[in-house]
Amino acid sequence: MKSKGLVYRVTTDTDEMDINRLQLISVMEHSSEGFFMLDEEDKFIYVNPQAGFLLFRDPRELVGKSLWEEFPMAKTPYFTEKHAEAKESQQLVVYESYFAHTDIYYEFKSIPSENGLAVIFRDVTQRAKHADMERRYRSLFERHPDAVYIVTPDGMIANANQAALELLGYKAEEVLLFSPWLFIDPEDTPVVAGCYEDVIQGRAGHCIMRVIRKDGVRLITEVTMLPMTEGGEQVGAYAIVRDITEVYHVHKQLQESEHRYKMLSENAGDIITYLSLDGTFQYVSPAIERLLGYRPDEVLGTVAWSYFHSECREKLGGNAPYSALYGIQTCRIRHRNGRFIWFELSYQSVVDDRDGQERLVGVWRDITERKKAEQHLLQAQRLRRFGSWEYNIAEGNVRWSDHSYRIFGFHPGTPLTMPFFSAHIHPEDVGSVMPVLESLHTVEEIDLRYRVIRPDGSVRHIHSYGERMDLHGEPYAIFGVHCDLTEHLQTEAELHRSRDSLRMAQQLAGLGYFEWDIANDQWIWSDEIYELLRREYHSPKQTIQQLMEIVHPEDRSQVENAIAGALSGNKMDLMFRIVKSEDGSIRTMHAISQTVCNSQGLPIRVFGTVHNITEQKQSEERLRQSEKLSAAGQLAAGIAHEIRNPLTALKGFAKLLRHAPEHNRERYFEIMQTEFNRIELILGELLVLAKPQALMLKPNDIGSILAEVAELFGSQALLHNVQVKAHLPSGLPLVFCERNQIKQVFVNMMKNAIEAMPSGGLLELNAAAADGGLQISFADQGGGIPSDRLAKIKEPFFTTKEHGTGLGLMVSFNIIEEHKGSIRYESVLGQGTTVYITLPVWNGQ
Repeated sequence: MKSKGLVYRVTTDTDEMDINRLQLISVMEHSSEGFFMLDEEDKFIYVNPQAGFLLFRDPRELVGKSLWEEFPMAKTPYFTEKHAEAKESQQLVVYESYFAHTDIYYEFKSIPSENGLAVIFRDVTQRAKHADMERRYRSLFERHPDAVYIVTPDGMIANANQAALELLGYKAEEVLLFSPWLFIDPEDTPVVAGCYEDVIQGRAGHCIMRVIRKDGVRLITEVTMLPMTEGGEQVGAYAIVRDITEVYHVHKQLQESEHRYKMLSENAGDIITYLSLDGTFQYVSPAIERLLGYRPDEVLGTVAWSYFHSECREKLGGNAPYSALYGIQTCRIRHRNGRFIWFELSYQSVVDDRDGQERLVGVWRDITERKKAEQHLLQAQRLRRFGSWEYNIAEGNVRWSDHSYRIFGFHPGTPLTMPFFSAHIHPEDVGSVMPVLESLHTVEEIDLRYRVIRPDGSVRHIHSYGERMDLHGEPYAIFGVHCDLTEHLQTEAELHRSRDSLRMAQQLAGLGYFEWDIANDQWIWSDEIYELLRREYHSPKQTIQQLMEIVHPEDRSQVENAIAGALSGNKMDLMFRIVKSEDGSIRTMHAISQTVCNSQGLPIRVFGTVHNITEQKQSEERLRQSEKLSAAGQLAAGIAHEIRNPLTALKGFAKLLRHAPEHNRERYFEIMQTEFNRIELILGELLVLAKPQALMLKPNDIGSILAEVAELFGSQALLHNVQVKAHLPSGLPLVFCERNQIKQVFVNMMKNAIEAMPSGGLLELNAAAADGGLQISFADQGGGIPSDRLAKIKEPFFTTKEHGTGLGLMVSFNIIEEHKGSIRYESVLGQGTTVYITLPVWNGQ
């Protein structure tokens, strides 16, 4: 039966004992105190979640196992005596026991039964240590080598330690309740009075005075007087007197002062609170402002529950009673800014001697970092990044967590013997690993990196680390972790390979990179940048002015605008020309950059690359027949394929003509003429495409270009019975373009539209401004294009015509893309096709 980690065993008998046990288990399942049940053989039959937390164990793993085998450190004479006493006397036994290996004090309540033992326990470390401190204080007072007196506000000696009595030579009854002035040299009375005045003012007093012993001997002493306070009120003074007759200066401060100052310093970082029984803050230390953002005065009088997270209030039982806070709790407390912070709360009930009222005194300790560490540990174990292990030096055995077994590929619970483990260590690492493992009982720390071979044959890289823990001054165990570094090392190696590949690719491609520190106006150029731009600029500091000096005059404004855009956080994608000073030659560069901004959105750094695309541009110019076709190889292969077919037919018929009869020769000639016409058509379009033209980019009126093309096709449209209607409004925005190239695109669009309507129809031309650009459309009433063929419309040599080459559309797409525009097709079978061409309008630059 399981519920939220609940693990226990019950019998199926439904007698009264089982019902009572079930009720007890149901209650203790949510208890804030640890609770477990043992059978007659001291084996766990139930462990609640809080007990698992306090014992640092999974409750499910303990059920059915022996108390003494699972916790051999509990076999102390005192613990076993009390455990046996409860079982033999069949009475409740309450006792405390200290476990040195965890430095924790537990309070145990052993409740016997006929079938075993029920144990309720809790962590009382803080209380035990506090009591221990009080005992030490009392021992320190009584055994202190210096004389210590406690003086009441009315100036009487309330208490004196043995050293104080020996200093004066009197018995206790001769000193207690007497005035200290009786033992002070009258000449030193003013000095001592001034010292005592400091104490009354709340300050420590220091002076040198002479005291008169019972035997009349005068001793020179150093006196330190300290105010003694309770609840913020002064209730007397400590007088610490040291005989310095032989030595006139102080060697060290009293241990009592050191101890109290140390306690103050250690608790200064925590929040100290006093709560009334209704949960109202009566006092809160100044640390609350640093940790939670509240001033102490604005918290006083408010209710503590109002600062607790709702889950914490629910866990502690709602808004009352506040006795639920007794002991140590972990809760989330609301910060002034609304977020919640993890705190460990430790509360005890005290009765104020002044008014007899019971109050809750508590300490709130920020445990945010501890919670983070716990979450990181759980997450890391869930991700199987590491597993824990323990080597018991005294018993010579090893225990692994399940995660450790998984890292090594072993089944959890596999016996871990030295031969078994060494058999799975990589042969090349055995020599460095085994000597360390064989000397585990003598080492203080191990730190090993090695490889293991899993049972499935895979190799894993392991990092094992452990530290020795001592108990009572003797080595007790080594606790450590196994960390699987395989993925980390693979990622690291892949990163190195990627960096090397990137560096090699940049060198082979002639790609340079740059970095611009905007705040300091500092440019960093790679060696490739110097090679691409200008060698003599290899100076300690580069500036943007050096770059602008070699930028082509026609491109400088474009570069300046791109740099201004980068300063605004925009991505740069720019082509510009530079002029070499040596020979005046022009190079074309392609720059791409990304701007990095700080948390306020302000640009702080620009990273980018520069690529010399001069040869690419020259190649594109030489291959003008494809109108800026980047894939020259693909174009050449397509042309060869298109021409090879008619050439093959011509070659075959040329051979047939040699022996063909006269009546077949005419038919052969007709076929050959058709193939010649096919070749002529392909070459004719290629010649048109390859015709060199002077590239002149300038603002143009698209309406006038479209009107010229419409007039050019007027007669051809009439021959095909096609009516052309142009809707060209006046005042259309200008487009920065190369006029002849745009005209060539319009020619292709109109030619295709007319040929798509062999039986005639209507061709509509429209131009209008839209979304910051200019949209031109060509709508025909042809048969339309199937969707599967429409998807291939941009592929080289793809055509929907029986005798088409596909070059016209390819050229049109390239021209429009180079003008930063787009072409979109919409087609419906049986209704026609509309082509939309969008071009950016001229912005005046």
